[in-house]
Amino acid sequence: MREFLTVLLEKQGHRVIAAADGEQALELIAQKPPDLVISDIRMPKVDGVSLLTGIRKSYPRLPVVMMTAYASMDSTIQTMRLGADDYITEALPDRRDPAGGGKGISQDQNPARSDLQAGRD
Repeated sequence: MREFLTVLLEKQGHRVIAAADGEQALELIAQKPPDLVISDIRMPKVDGVSLLTGIRKSYPRLPVVMMTAYASMDSTIQTMRLGADDYITEALPDRRDPAGGGKGISQDQNPARSDLQAGRD
């Protein structure tokens, strides 16, 4: 997924710095904070939740989008409470869809976002 997103974003004219794991991501962010972080939740060495926690301590305004192929309500709520700006499930093929298209959770459909918004009101 990292390689796919790198190619996709570079083709759209964005400068991309990709990290192999959360530890490397923290090092790269410390060298030169990016405009946006897109992170998987499951990574070696430092997982996405720990990465998000570290980013929020040092760079509280840096936008962070979390993504995973292993979505659960608990991980969604946890990352949103820790300050993720969005949470996306990686598009996996739908067995009922012969074209193989999958859908992620959009901001409007994200149940954790509505739960958290209700708690803020």
